[in-house]
Amino acid sequence: MQAANKEIDVCGTCCPVPLIAVRKAVAELHAGQILQVTGDDPIFEESVRDLCEIAGYKIVESEKLGRKIIIQIQI
Repeated sequence: MQAANKEIDVCGTCCPVPLIAVRKAVAELHAGQILQVTGDDPIFEESVRDLCEIAGYKIVESEKLGRKIIIQIQI
């Protein structure tokens, strides 16, 4: 994983809360910066991938650690 400019943890929440948190965090970053988000909702990864596709963000890396998924998004 790369060094992230901002990290958020949305474990214990379910959609749409993780997506709202991602949108809020992205608003605090500049183009090219990396947001790292950790979640554990069963549809978390799919939802974040869909959001990135729609918004034009790039998923740099994703990693599964048990039930948790860590996704790095480049804005």
